[in-house]
Amino acid sequence: MSIALNFAYACGLAAASPYIGFKMLTSARWRKGFAQRLGAIPERSGDEPCLWIHCASVGETLAARPLIEHFRKEKPEWETAVSTTTPEGSRQARTFFDGTVFYFPIDFTFTIRSDIKKIRPRAAILVEKEIWPNFLAVFERENIPVFTANGVVSDRFHRRLRRLNRFGGAGNKMLNRIAAFCVQNDEYAERLRSLDVAPEKIHVTGNTKFDNLRKKADEDAVAALRKKFRIAPGTKIIVGGSTHKGEEKVLLEAFGKLRAGHKDLRLILAPRHTTRLKEVQAQVEASGFSHITRSALDRGTNQNISLRDRIIIVDTIGELANIYALATTAFVGGSLVDIGGHNILEPAVLAVPTLFGPYVSSCRDSADLLLKNDAAKIVRDACELEATLRFILDNPVKSADMTVRAREAVLGQKGAAGRTAAIIINYINGSRNQA
Repeated sequence: MSIALNFAYACGLAAASPYIGFKMLTSARWRKGFAQRLGAIPERSGDEPCLWIHCASVGETLAARPLIEHFRKEKPEWETAVSTTTPEGSRQARTFFDGTVFYFPIDFTFTIRSDIKKIRPRAAILVEKEIWPNFLAVFERENIPVFTANGVVSDRFHRRLRRLNRFGGAGNKMLNRIAAFCVQNDEYAERLRSLDVAPEKIHVTGNTKFDNLRKKADEDAVAALRKKFRIAPGTKIIVGGSTHKGEEKVLLEAFGKLRAGHKDLRLILAPRHTTRLKEVQAQVEASGFSHITRSALDRGTNQNISLRDRIIIVDTIGELANIYALATTAFVGGSLVDIGGHNILEPAVLAVPTLFGPYVSSCRDSADLLLKNDAAKIVRDACELEATLRFILDNPVKSADMTVRAREAVLGQKGAAGRTAAIIINYINGSRNQA
């Protein structure tokens, strides 16, 4: 299986090499970490036992943070090494974790073996949907247990595994290399059971992102942002967070119509990927608005211009929670287009009336929780977005009731990180005692 996979990966890389080469020549984002993806990572210096945690990008890194904090509290003698796939995830990991941070290797047998030799892990955790066949095969041969944390078993993944099982049960063999699955909900657990994963390996622990949510924003940071953005007391703010292509246009159209009745209304756009900055700037201009970027405000080169009629575009990373705290209402992106949604809990727990679109497969549990408690609103198109924003702006008392329900619902879900850490630590302790 590993030989076939290595051959398939090599063929895929060879076929894609012209595109990859072009991207590496023209994009710094593609060049970052490329050597590390082929196994050229720094060797861990310490001799302490080590836990390798893999987080694909920013969302998974945030989900892993409370889990790592629990693990370190219970196993202070262990070091942690965090791998990511994206530059954004790497920056986030370096901000939060003081241990080894590196780029996850391409799933070749030789790159996995090289990284194991340098990191020397005693156990590994794959966060959410990160399941790699050669990674699991090599770790099994090295007798190193692998766990999933905050696990997501999407319908698409389930279908793929069922198809893979037609080839001598290859899907089941891959999954059974995982020591324990800590998944977010009963639906994901049932999908694993239908794939013949041993029931004793499956644990419904909840979503660790609830544990990562702050009950309130950093007041000093929010005050600094309010001053930087020149937001006067009583000004109403719409924040479009983690937006994707197509969503900014809808927000700008709604904003333009709403300003007729709310002259002081302002809009802050925080695109999911800062690499889309020029595209978002062009969309703002095409909609007839002026704009300014967050980084331009930091440089202080526009002190004499009025921001009252300018859209602020956030081209920095790591500030979204505090920016949500400025909002009268927030729309969370990746949900009006078929991306799967992003962290809709972040504004909700800050008592900000929260809107999102119908495409929330990546955060279905969170969406269901908020909608079940009438603690958020779903908008399916531009008309619904405008109408819902108008209702929230015109009905502050009813909006406040919604935010109270949101905070109560979200804060009641905490504890997943502790439950997940306990399962992994019990397994590690048991394996050590057996050894």
